[in-house]
Amino acid sequence: MPCDDGADHPSERFPARITITLDAGGTFLKGALIVNGTFIPGSFLTWPSKSQGSASDTIASFANACRELLNVFASTCRPLDYHDSIRIGFAFPGPFNYAEGIALLQGVGKYESLYRLSVRDLLRTEFQKQKSLFPGIMTNRLTAANIRFGNDAFMFGLGASIRFPSERLICLTLGTGLGSAFIENGQIIAGRNRIPDSGMLFAEPYRNHTVDRYFGRRGILNLASERGLLVD
Repeated sequence: MPCDDGADHPSERFPARITITLDAGGTFLKGALIVNGTFIPGSFLTWPSKSQGSASDTIASFANACRELLNVFASTCRPLDYHDSIRIGFAFPGPFNYAEGIALLQGVGKYESLYRLSVRDLLRTEFQKQKSLFPGIMTNRLTAANIRFGNDAFMFGLGASIRFPSERLICLTLGTGLGSAFIENGQIIAGRNRIPDSGMLFAEPYRNHTVDRYFGRRGILNLASERGLLVD
């Protein structure tokens, strides 16, 4: 069991490796817990996305989601310990500087208030600010968390490839925009075999615009409207 550290006494506990996973979607923020490499059943949670709110509101929603997931750990596994390590992994839509944690989204209808801002730095500042509101071990551990970012569609594709480790896959995610990933033998493929250099389809030309404009949320709603399928 991922929550069972085999200790009979609190002083004998082994430190837990806690990973908070967050998918920053345009409509919903989704999260779950992985402890010592294993998913915690019942930890998958969703919240309304703050993707069109101010930068401060969006970052606060990320921080609150992290605290809520750590509360799940405390109620499902055991109380948090100062020796436990915490990592936060964000699946974030592009364009985004994933290495630096800097959002570059514009004209895609989500997270535009974060444009050219470091989500990593803002989140750490928010955790520091919340220390006075929620003093204790939880915010202490969150301020020391290792925070990393990856493309949301790429993360989905790599997850799907676990079930098909030797297959070639085209993985598509439909939401506010169109996410895509090309996978071969469990690896992201880009820039060859006519695959875009980015490895993504959203910015590729299609008809008189781009793929994203036709197959994201706006495009699907426009298509439904043209065919009289939308109901007020």
